[in-house]
Amino acid sequence: MCILDAKGRPRQINPAFERVLGYALRDVCDRPLTELAHPAHQADNRATLAGLLSADIGQADTKLFTYRYLTRSGETRWLEWSVSVVMEGAVRSLYCVARDLTHRYQEHVAKADGISANEGKKGSQSPQPEAQLEAQAIERNEKLSAQLATVQAQYVKLLATEKQSNSNIRAAKAEALMYADVVKNMQVGIYIWQLAETDPGDGSTLCLLATNPAASDFTGVEATNMLGQLILEVFPQLAETDIPHVYAQVARSGEPCNLGEVPYEDGRVQKGIFSVKAFPLPNRCVGIAFENITERKRYEEIHRAQEEQLRILFDQAAVGMARLSPDGHWIQVNQCLCDMLGYAEDALLQKTFQSVTHPEDQPVDRETYRQLVSGAVPQKTFEKRYLTQDGEVVWAYVTVSVVRGHTLNTGEALTENVPGELLYFIATIQDITERKRANLALTQQTDDLMTVNLMLTEAMSMLEQRNQELDQFAYVTSHDLKAPLRAIVNLASWIEEDIGDTFPAENKEQFELLKSRVHRMEGLINGLLEYSRVGRSQHSLEPVDIAEILAEIVDSLSPLGEFTVEIGPSMPVLKSKRVLLLQVFSNLINNAIKHHDREDGIVRISACKDGDFYEFAISDDGPGIDSTYHEKIFTIFQTLRARDDLESTGIGLSLVKKIVAAEGGSVTLESAVGEGATFRFTWPKESPVGLNTQ
Repeated sequence: MCILDAKGRPRQINPAFERVLGYALRDVCDRPLTELAHPAHQADNRATLAGLLSADIGQADTKLFTYRYLTRSGETRWLEWSVSVVMEGAVRSLYCVARDLTHRYQEHVAKADGISANEGKKGSQSPQPEAQLEAQAIERNEKLSAQLATVQAQYVKLLATEKQSNSNIRAAKAEALMYADVVKNMQVGIYIWQLAETDPGDGSTLCLLATNPAASDFTGVEATNMLGQLILEVFPQLAETDIPHVYAQVARSGEPCNLGEVPYEDGRVQKGIFSVKAFPLPNRCVGIAFENITERKRYEEIHRAQEEQLRILFDQAAVGMARLSPDGHWIQVNQCLCDMLGYAEDALLQKTFQSVTHPEDQPVDRETYRQLVSGAVPQKTFEKRYLTQDGEVVWAYVTVSVVRGHTLNTGEALTENVPGELLYFIATIQDITERKRANLALTQQTDDLMTVNLMLTEAMSMLEQRNQELDQFAYVTSHDLKAPLRAIVNLASWIEEDIGDTFPAENKEQFELLKSRVHRMEGLINGLLEYSRVGRSQHSLEPVDIAEILAEIVDSLSPLGEFTVEIGPSMPVLKSKRVLLLQVFSNLINNAIKHHDREDGIVRISACKDGDFYEFAISDDGPGIDSTYHEKIFTIFQTLRARDDLESTGIGLSLVKKIVAAEGGSVTLESAVGEGATFRFTWPKESPVGLNTQ
C-alpha cells in the first residue's frame, strides 16, 4: 500500500510495499510511482494516474489496472492496483492498494507451455483448450479484484474516518487549550466546584476542582493549594449565608444565577465586596465568576459624595448657575438664577438663553455661541443684558464653558487635541446691575468733577490774576502812601532845623507827636503789605534748625537788659520754610517782651512731638490776658492797650495765625490775668514740597 501526492510521488508506504518491490520510502519519495513500472507499461501507467489526478471528483473515485513493475533487484512483478482519489481540504491524494499477481501469471505461462509440448507428442489425444484455461483465470481474477476493491473502499473509508477523528481530536484539544488559556488569563476570578451526589441539599459537599490566578489576586488566597477541599473549608464564613445552597441549586437545575454584590471577609480574605455570578457545568459542577469591586464601590461612593457636594454648590451658589443643551435650552438652573430673572424654575426651563437676552446683545451672543460650538475657544467670559419676566433689564457677568465627550481616532485611542461631541454648556451668571449703576454714577461724577476741575482751573487762573493785581495794588499803594509820609517827616525835620533853639517846647512836643504818628502810619502800611502777602508767596523747603533761628531772634533783640529768654532742650530740625518760622517766632517773642509789665521778665520756649506735627510753646510771666480777649487779639489791628500808651500796629498776632493756618497748624492761647500767657502753635514736621502757603 502507498499514498501518492498530487504529483504521483509516494508520501507513505507500508512494509508490504518494501517487501514486494524492495524500495524504502526514502528511495522513492522524490520519484513518481510510474518510474518503477516496466518500460513496456510506463506510458499506460502514467496516463492512468494522470487521469485520476486531473479528473473531476465523482468521475474518478476508484480505478483498477494491472501493470508490470521492476523491483530494486531488477525482477519483474505483476501488480494489480486499486487506486482511489481522496481530497484533503483542497489537496488531492491517491490511496493505492496493490495485489501481487506475479506467481499466478507465472503458473499460467507454465501451464500454457506444458500443453503445447503434450500436443506435440500426443497428437491423437484431446487436450483442454487454452481459451478455457484463460477464461477460468480471468474469472478468478475478477472475483479477487472485486473483493479487493470492496476491501480497499472499506479501508479508504476507515482511513478517512480515522483522519477526521484525529482532526476533531486535535481541534478539540486546541479549543480546550485556548479556553484554558482564556480562563487562566482573564481578569475575572473563576472557581469550579463539583457537587457530590450525596449532597444533603445545602451545598456543603461542593468540592473545589479548579481556579485561575485572578481568583487568588481578588481574594488574596492561593486557592491552588486548596484544590480538593470543601467550600466551607476554603471560605468558612459562607456557612452564615445561603450561598453554598444557591451554588448547589445551579449545579442541579442547570440554570445560571446572578448573586449580585456579595460582602465577604474572614481571617485570610480582607473585607471586600464581590460581584458574583454562578453558571452550570457538566457532571454536577458549577462555575463561579466573580470580581472584587471594593475599590470601584469606594470610588462610586466618593463620586456620589462629590456629585452631592456639586449639587449643593450648584443649588446654593450666590451667583446664577445653569446647564444648557447644545441648542441653547436651559436644562438645569439654580434658584439664584431664577430669582435674578424673575422666573419660576419650570417656566425658565421651557426657554432658551436667546429668548431672555436683550435684543441689542443677541448678535454678541450668537458669535459667542458659534465660537464655543466650533471649538475655537473652550470658554468665554463677557458682559450682557438679560430681560426679566417683568421686562426689566439685568446686567450680568457671564462665563460659559463647553463640556465635550471623548473623541476616538482611527486607532481607537483617546485623542486630546480633537474636540469631542458637544454634551452641554455650563454657565455662571453674576448680577452686576448695581455695579453698572455705580459705574454710570461714577462716570457721571467723573464728568462732574472734570467740569468742576475746569471751573477751578479757571478760578485759579482768575485768582492768580487777582493776586498779581493785588500785589501790584499793595506795592503801588504802599509806595504812594509812604511817599507823602516821608515828605511830612522830612518837612517837620526841616522846620525844626530852621527854627532851632527858639522852637517852643509845646510846639516841639507837637512835632514829635506828628513824627510818631507818621512812623505808626508807616508801620501800619508795612504790616498790611506783609499780611496781604501771607499765603501768596512761594517759599522753598530747607532744613531748619529751630534752636539756631531762636538764637538768631534773641540776638536781634539785644540789649535785653534784665529780661531773660530761655530756650528748651532738644529743639527739632525740620524740613520746612525758614522765613515763615522766623516770622512766627519773632512776632510771638517780641509780643511777650513788649507787653511785659516788668524789666526782669522771663520768656520760655519749648517743643514736643504731636503726631505729624511739633507743638511749640512760648510762655511768659507777664500780666496775662483776660479770657474775654483770647480770640479778639488775633484779629487784625486789635490791641489791648492804646497805641499812645504802647506803640503797636495790631497786626503781629493776626499775621502769626494766618501763617500757621496756611501750613496746616493751629494757634491757641492759655492765659489769665496776673498769671502770664502761653501761646502754642503746631507746625508740620515736613512741609509738602512745592506747597504754596495759601
